[in-house]
Amino acid sequence: MLAAKAINSGDRRVRVERVFSILRRHGWLVVPLGTAAIAATLSIVFFLPDIYRSSATVVVERRQVTEDFVRLTITRGVDTRLQRISQEIMSRSHLVSLIDKYGLYSDLRKRLPVDEVVQCMRNDIRLDLEGDRTHWSGGTVAFTISYRGTDPRTVAMVANELAAIYVAEDLKARERQATATTEVLRGKVEDIKRQLEHQEQAMADFKRTQARARHGNSEKQLGAAGNAGAASPDASAGGAPAENTELRTLAEEECLRTLNCGERVENTPGPEFRALRRNYDTTLRTYQLFSTRYEEAKLAESLDRDQKGEQFRILDPALVGERPVAPKRPHLILVGFLLSLGLVAIAAAVAETLNTSIHTADELRRLSTVPVLASIPCIVTETDRRLAARRLWLVAAPTIVGLLAIVAASYFVASQNTSLAALLS
Repeated sequence: MLAAKAINSGDRRVRVERVFSILRRHGWLVVPLGTAAIAATLSIVFFLPDIYRSSATVVVERRQVTEDFVRLTITRGVDTRLQRISQEIMSRSHLVSLIDKYGLYSDLRKRLPVDEVVQCMRNDIRLDLEGDRTHWSGGTVAFTISYRGTDPRTVAMVANELAAIYVAEDLKARERQATATTEVLRGKVEDIKRQLEHQEQAMADFKRTQARARHGNSEKQLGAAGNAGAASPDASAGGAPAENTELRTLAEEECLRTLNCGERVENTPGPEFRALRRNYDTTLRTYQLFSTRYEEAKLAESLDRDQKGEQFRILDPALVGERPVAPKRPHLILVGFLLSLGLVAIAAAVAETLNTSIHTADELRRLSTVPVLASIPCIVTETDRRLAARRLWLVAAPTIVGLLAIVAASYFVASQNTSLAALLS
């Protein structure tokens, strides 16, 4: 058992020695490559800007007047309103004004077009909705608007500015919508009122026509009754005057009874009048309904104007960040160091695989059936030393130039690159 342990220990020692020998043989490759990888890692981590983030919380306050008192005229959900306002705030004109006001992205504005700078600011703004949207109809609704940047004071000011814009834009949008709703309902009420007046006029005209027709019929019937009464005394010319008067009175009474009966029949509404009446009743109910909604819309508009309706309010303003949220430099350095070691190991393994030369007597013994009698160590002369030093300088000079190029490229890539810093956090 001890022998087995000694053999295993010897094998591990041989493997370690082989690894170091491979690294020594390909030092011209692994040293510059590893140095470049570590330099790139350290340069990028060093040049990445400190990222601060500040957030402002906005709460949606319910209307101060109960909905039993006034019906809600603005029916769009909070998330829909937020999306619409976000589209307006994220527009090019709004963001350019904020960039100019606070002097944001000064370095990027020297190198990139305005549209790309605006897109960078869009990436630095974040809107987070709090709570479950399915319960927004009855509970408290809140959202946070946050902004990230390199200067903590400016970041806090921009976050508060964005929150204030959300509040102001929502108020203006609600006032515009309430006014538009009121105007639409007012126009609808006026149209229905004119329609109602026309129908009333039609019914009145119909009644006057019917009255004139009844009046003409009555005159005709009374004239016919008078002629009949006058004809009866003429037929009995020898009769007494009292009897003639009685006969005329009876004829007139009979005529009046006939007229009253006809008048009652005519007063009964016909199909045409009933149709007019039905249309009038329907229009009257519609007028009453829209009049009620119009009054509710005016009251809702007044509440929004007095800021007693549902509105956005800044609950917690953004504060100046004390510590950066990104990048996590210790983690990045550790990850970069491990990646550099992995790159060096892969490069050395590939170079060793492609190299078919024999370096030690043991390798020769494994590859040849002829016994190896002796091995002569490498004799290094002064000329060899000078050549080695020259090769070292030939390798070191490009390496130094490459390192400087890597540092410059890292500065160009990482400096003021808040998106990269946030991505690597």
